[in-house]
Amino acid sequence: MFSLPPGPAAAASGGAARAAYEAIAAAAPSQPSQHEGDAPLGYAVAPLHGIYILAQNRQGLVLVDMHAAHERILYEKLKGALAAQG
Repeated sequence: MFSLPPGPAAAASGGAARAAYEAIAAAAPSQPSQHEGDAPLGYAVAPLHGIYILAQNRQGLVLVDMHAAHERILYEKLKGALAAQG
């Protein structure tokens, strides 16, 4: 697991970038699974400038917007909670 290095982006956002990266890293598996379809965007390799996550999948490298990824994780959790309620 990688940690977000201190930098101007993390400091300027009041730690929001660090919190987003940690949430995303915690939700993502640290090792590739047997199933290619499990992670179409790939697996986190490193954070870039506190804004993007560099990920790797079978086709190559992928840049993922950290803020958008964090919003998607929250959306999927909310959707799952609503489905569980019936």
